[in-house]
Amino acid sequence: MNIYNLKAAKVFDSIPLEVQIGRFYNRFEMMHSFWDGAMAHLQMGNWGGGLTGGFQPVRTTEGLSFSYPKAGGYLHYRLRTESVRWTIQANAAGVFPSNEAFRSYAGIEQKFRYDGVGMDTEFQAHRHPDSAEWRWTRIRFRAFADLSEQLEVRASYQRRISYSPFRTFSEFSNTRNEYGLTATLSASNWRFIQGMRWNHQPEAKSTSYQSRVQWNRSPLWDISWSVYGYYWNGQERGSSLNSGVTASKSLEKWRLQSGLSAYRSNFVNNRYTQGSLFLNADYRLTRDLSVQARYQGVLGEFTSQNALSLSLWKSF
Repeated sequence: MNIYNLKAAKVFDSIPLEVQIGRFYNRFEMMHSFWDGAMAHLQMGNWGGGLTGGFQPVRTTEGLSFSYPKAGGYLHYRLRTESVRWTIQANAAGVFPSNEAFRSYAGIEQKFRYDGVGMDTEFQAHRHPDSAEWRWTRIRFRAFADLSEQLEVRASYQRRISYSPFRTFSEFSNTRNEYGLTATLSASNWRFIQGMRWNHQPEAKSTSYQSRVQWNRSPLWDISWSVYGYYWNGQERGSSLNSGVTASKSLEKWRLQSGLSAYRSNFVNNRYTQGSLFLNADYRLTRDLSVQARYQGVLGEFTSQNALSLSLWKSF
């Protein structure tokens, strides 16, 4: 079981201060933002800021660990009018491993919205513990525009360098550039989504295409349908195709889902085909308590699997 949020919070009446202790997610920090520790946040009008201190949870299991103490701070600003929404936040933190060199990272992020047009930007940088070199490890731009009431277009660019301040002997490596373009057409209770993505790495390039058609609350028993297809082409590395259909229906306390999918890959002349089926039923017992039953079956050339699960979900 993974615990992502378990904290005690105190909001003071005399001053605009909030203090949190426990495991929490710092929504004002876009980088490595799960903490086991404490945070003090001060909000004054549109401006805000705070300090955090504690430990980094285990990256793979979110377990408790004291191997990577860390401390940092952040600032943020928010502007809202009838037509404009703009937020910007910046953060910096240091990591203090017990038997390793000091590491640090920093970032800045902004989101802008104006009358059906928007742009998001994000910059992240890390300092290498040995060379003291600062490198941009993530640069991202996203923009969208509502060309009409029915048509929306999105474009994105992202440049990433693999690096983690919580992994021993981590190096700056594997620079990757990604470009994306998506168009969404809405008509009545129909949605048509078409997208393309280009991935460029020094020795590996790929192109992917996706297409999805959604039919919400169809006349057939008020069921919502979704048909999709995804094709990936890695040039000399091979290609893959994934397609399927899903159906869902919501009742007073029930949500029912089912789906069929087919997958086929061809990697360096090694072909593989697989099909899968899932059935899912959610029943809401109370406002914050629900039970879920799920079946999933997979049948392929080299594998056959059936899984049945029953889970209880509680919101706090």
